[in-house]
Amino acid sequence: SLSRQSPPLLMQTHMPAPQPPSAWLFHLDSRGVVATCWEPLREQDEVVGFRTRLLETTGQSTRVRLSAFRTIRTGRRVNFWGQTEGELRTDEGRLVLEMNPHEWAEIEARW
Repeated sequence: SLSRQSPPLLMQTHMPAPQPPSAWLFHLDSRGVVATCWEPLREQDEVVGFRTRLLETTGQSTRVRLSAFRTIRTGRRVNFWGQTEGELRTDEGRLVLEMNPHEWAEIEARW
């Protein structure tokens, strides 16, 4: 048969890897601030926002903007017992907070 006399035909194709669209759930605009904990904020079995702990790591005072996949309506800084220490300003659906060097802050945000 003719197929046994011909070498197999090899075709090499190069296709770039698919590029998924960029996506994020939460975003901090300061490289020196990291989130150490995330958890949903629930009321009556409904998620109404989130709670996070943020740590400033560079030893410098900074302003950080926290964005989420949904518009943030309100936010507050709380202590580790859940008591309010102060309300946070929102700007175009983002929370804005000032952090001191090496500060660890717990934040509650609501949609």
